[in-house]
Amino acid sequence: MLAGAVYVLVGGVLGATLAFLISRFLGRDWTAQSLRGQNNLMAIDQTIGHAGWKLVALIRLSPMFPFNLVNYIFGLTRISLIHYLIGTAVGLIPGSFLYVYHGALLGSQETVLPTAAAIALRISSVLALIASLVLLIYTIRIVHSALKSASIETLADISQD
Repeated sequence: MLAGAVYVLVGGVLGATLAFLISRFLGRDWTAQSLRGQNNLMAIDQTIGHAGWKLVALIRLSPMFPFNLVNYIFGLTRISLIHYLIGTAVGLIPGSFLYVYHGALLGSQETVLPTAAAIALRISSVLALIASLVLLIYTIRIVHSALKSASIETLADISQD
């Protein structure tokens, strides 16, 4: 099971990084130019850059965010590649083990899951859903707080110019 989780993790990080790099090299300059003069969007970009790997990890922990789309969106922001890699790896670890565990649990049964295995599968699914909702709320609070401070800093910078 450990080898399977490592394969899932490595494949997920490599795929996510490839999408990130494609987006970074094809769209980052255009995005940076488009954000000029739009304080709210500039604040979001700064927030993602400053929050770094923590924000990426929190978003990766929740299945509520579409995985492939998030890869490309992060490539358009100012987050560094190393922070993106760390956040992606950290955030994908629990999901990798969960996918492999569920696959092993389902694959080891011929036709019908025994009662204990079916209960374990349901419990782990419910716990994953609850954890996702908690992480989503926590992520929203972090981003909201960072946006408030980034907006204040951006407005202060503008008023100094």
